[in-house]
Amino acid sequence: MEKFLKELRRVDIFGYQITLRMNQQSTYRSGLGGLMSIIVIGVMIWQFSSSFNSFLNKEQLNAVTITEYDPKISDTTITDKQFLFAMAIQQENFIKNPFFNMSLIQKYNYRYQNGSQVSISKEIRLVGCTEYRFQKYFKEEGSDFSQLYFNSSSLSDYLCPVEEANFQLGGTHISEEFLYLQIIISKCNPQEALNNGYECANQEQLNEYLAKHGSFKFQIYNINSIINPYKSDNNYRQLYLDDSIQYTFIPNEIGRTIDVYLKHYNIIQDNSLMPFGETVVSQVFAFEQLETKVISEIGNSDQYVQINFKRSPFKTTIKRNYMKFDEMLSNLGGIQQILFFFVGIVVTLYNKLQMMIELANRVYEFSFDNTEKLRQQQEKLELINLALQSQQRQQREPGSSVNNSDDEDKPQTVHQTLINQKENNQEIKKLNGVKRFKAVVQYLSVFKQNNPQTQQKKESFRIIKDQQILAIQLNCKSGLEYFEKQVKSIICRAKPIYLSFKILMNVISCNKFFSKQPRIKLINKGMQQVAEQIDIYNIVQNLNEMIKLKEVVLSYHQQLMFGFTPKPQITLDDKSAQPTRDILQLNLNKERDQDEEIGKELFKTKRRSGDQDNYLFYAKIYNSYDDVLRQSEDDVQNKTNNVSKQLIEKLGPELQLIFKLSKLIDFQSQNSTQVQIKTPHRRGAMQQKEQNVYAKMFNPDP
Repeated sequence: MEKFLKELRRVDIFGYQITLRMNQQSTYRSGLGGLMSIIVIGVMIWQFSSSFNSFLNKEQLNAVTITEYDPKISDTTITDKQFLFAMAIQQENFIKNPFFNMSLIQKYNYRYQNGSQVSISKEIRLVGCTEYRFQKYFKEEGSDFSQLYFNSSSLSDYLCPVEEANFQLGGTHISEEFLYLQIIISKCNPQEALNNGYECANQEQLNEYLAKHGSFKFQIYNINSIINPYKSDNNYRQLYLDDSIQYTFIPNEIGRTIDVYLKHYNIIQDNSLMPFGETVVSQVFAFEQLETKVISEIGNSDQYVQINFKRSPFKTTIKRNYMKFDEMLSNLGGIQQILFFFVGIVVTLYNKLQMMIELANRVYEFSFDNTEKLRQQQEKLELINLALQSQQRQQREPGSSVNNSDDEDKPQTVHQTLINQKENNQEIKKLNGVKRFKAVVQYLSVFKQNNPQTQQKKESFRIIKDQQILAIQLNCKSGLEYFEKQVKSIICRAKPIYLSFKILMNVISCNKFFSKQPRIKLINKGMQQVAEQIDIYNIVQNLNEMIKLKEVVLSYHQQLMFGFTPKPQITLDDKSAQPTRDILQLNLNKERDQDEEIGKELFKTKRRSGDQDNYLFYAKIYNSYDDVLRQSEDDVQNKTNNVSKQLIEKLGPELQLIFKLSKLIDFQSQNSTQVQIKTPHRRGAMQQKEQNVYAKMFNPDP
């Protein structure tokens, strides 16, 4: 079974990719990424609504036009509903008294394999045109044909094919079957005219008209079509009355032979919006003016004009279909991919840069004057160590009791000491750094050589007095409060480097722009170190070093026992997390956010329980320092590996200074009930300056 599951896991295509996480998330997200996501989603919603409305209104159309040579005879019969035309000679009273005779003949030419040909003619009767026929034709095609249009064209004096007439067109002169329609204008036959109910004009009328106009003119009006295959609505076919066929002739002198070609359009339209089809096929015939051929003849024939309506051998097939629902979704998906690709490149690069900057700010603390600052903090730490050593010596000396007879003179001694120190203060202030520290130590050593025991007492009293002034200035009642405020000030003064225009331009320009600015140098250095630390090689290398360290620290038997330690247990009991700097930073950020969102009075009532938790939080750290310091002293006495001392030194001089100043404040608070410090009453600015002379030496920079 286990083997089967192992093979089954190998074909799993939905496996979860294991990656590193940040902020307990598998992907890093930024404000710009969220803004661009909202914009992209808004664009997609707008595009979808626009496309969906266009989809419902059938505005999106796909059309394909194919033209091919097709000389074969089609079974399609052309009716007067597909091909309607009117013809006449331009004269007065053409219907009742025509100059010439006009005939409409259906021609059938058959060519046999032995080369013989047979021609069959069938005359189609002509009648006077009516407005109703034209209106009906236009109405069936969804167009309008007004009475004004009919009257202005004088169509009532024209002849039209009889209703329900059928025409057959197809083939060419070399085809086995060649079918075409022919209009013949010839000399008027009085007997035929009499049988049809009209009378031919006499020769005098013809001569008079010819002398006046020089020639005779015939006119053909036909309903033609313009095909717009890419027009979205159903009115892709536009009808109009074509008057392009009109020519002149002179009987027995100049004749005309005109070939007019009708082009066949086979329109296949799919009206469905869903993936399944709903096809409608329609046949349309239209005149192509460019394909009209005119031959002028000089002769003495009785047929003055021949107009041949032939079918063009070029067939055009138009396939029209509206955008389907699946095509609309596919187009939206393509737009989405394009937006995600281009926007994703920019946002991904921005998020990567933002993540590296945030990670560098959380891992490192950037400082522009770190060397000078560490030197000042180290000097202050050494001065505090001297004060603590003096305090410890006073506790060990039997004559250091606060109840001896010298207590009465102590206030005056301290006052005189401050006055003497004020005289040397100007010279000491002129020195900086280590020189200032050596001058202070030299001054103290010379003063102690004159009166060692008295000077130790005065030194102890002065340190305690200065710490009392410092605690009053910081409004601290205990060392823990002083420690909490100083730690908060350290965390709050941290100045992370955020992404700016200069940093962005520096990255885009490959470190060409703003490369010499300190902030750019620091953030580039931080990002480089972060990139090195999260490299897989460095991670594996550090793991190997931890394994080696375990082998060095633990013996063989200890390693065996270490391997059998139980796993960390996860229970339902709530356990508080260990205090860390990240947790302190998170708590301070929450407090600032709450201060901004709600009023101060309301905030105070909701924050009482939180203050108690913060007090316990800082108390754990504060008491841990005592335990580690005590353990460090025990390690020194036992001459063992002093890990605790190294840990204290790893805190840095600033935190050590804060811890020791807090202990001095606690020491003063514990002895305030036993020791009564008496000082002379001084007024004015001189008293305040004397009190701050020594305190400024131990006050850490904010």
